[in-house]
Amino acid sequence: WILDYLAKFKFIKYEPAVCILPLGTGNDLSRTLNWGQGYVGDVDIEDIVQEIDRAKFIKLDRWEVKIDKNELKNKINSKDTQIKYMNNYISIGCDALVTLNFHRERFPIQIDGEPFLVMFEICLNRQVTMLKNV
Repeated sequence: WILDYLAKFKFIKYEPAVCILPLGTGNDLSRTLNWGQGYVGDVDIEDIVQEIDRAKFIKLDRWEVKIDKNELKNKINSKDTQIKYMNNYISIGCDALVTLNFHRERFPIQIDGEPFLVMFEICLNRQVTMLKNV
């Protein structure tokens, strides 16, 4: 939620660095960045500050997604536009494509509709582009 809050600001020169401090559940980002699953029991705050000081900076793959239900009707109405932020720090989306294909084979249903096909094409092109740059 902190990253979502900071995304509302338009930083001109620098984006602020954000520290991962895994204290509770849902520490996937912390594990991905090799900070571990979290702190257990008594911890020394000085040790934590030293770890933060030694940590290396990593840029996250972060997207702003605008969803406008009137876009297909060629209408512009800002109250119908939702903005969501997505973080991709575990994979580049190939696992999602594998899962989609698996479920399509296991439960073959017809998925119709231009919005679904457009979104699928965008995701697939993003994955291919990222693979080319690796």
